[in-house]
Amino acid sequence: MSVTFSCVEDFKESLSEVRIILARAKKFQKYPREYNICIKSALLFLVAKFEVFLEDLVFEYIQMIEHQGLSPEHFPEILKLYSLDKLVSDTFVLDVRKHRSRALQTVNKISKLCVGNEIIDSIDIDKSFNYGKHGEKEIIHLFSRIGIENIFSLCDIYEMQETVSGRTRIKINLVADINSITAHRNNILHNDITPNITHDQISLYKKHLTQFSSKIKKILNQKLEYFVTTHC
Repeated sequence: MSVTFSCVEDFKESLSEVRIILARAKKFQKYPREYNICIKSALLFLVAKFEVFLEDLVFEYIQMIEHQGLSPEHFPEILKLYSLDKLVSDTFVLDVRKHRSRALQTVNKISKLCVGNEIIDSIDIDKSFNYGKHGEKEIIHLFSRIGIENIFSLCDIYEMQETVSGRTRIKINLVADINSITAHRNNILHNDITPNITHDQISLYKKHLTQFSSKIKKILNQKLEYFVTTHC
């Protein structure tokens, strides 16, 4: 079973805008003000497009699970639990305490998630980053909602680098990359600080995030294939 996540190609295509800004930055290397504007713009674009991609990927994955026609018995437990987390809200508890009839509507939804043979074709869970939060921990938390405890531990990426002994395959510290661009993003937006990095460094970040996107796609494809062949 081979699954196509449209958001992966959309993400790669969207990075053309970052490439355009970086090309402009290269031409402005002798003009500090213009160069810094390009650097800040490229970083903000890169982080924004990467985070949108991650949210879209989680959304597409959940949609694919919903389209499998699964009963509560076979539906992924982690997705049911996050859906229940939204249903059993403070408002629901208050409705029960106040004996409001709409509480029964929520109970019915909870029941359909947990028992019976009715197909679950739609669930309501948070598919976005927590408002105002970014970086490594938020990415881990986002993917934990679909049953992946640490996405970075499954998505190693490498590149060839020149060393004293010749060309060597080096593992990229992607977490450090992400935390670095996130810190730069926050400094730009909240303090208007120009990051002390070059257009080449941003280009390298872009390359690593692109590799990461392809790796994530393979991981989710394998996870979906295993799930479907086991439960469908």
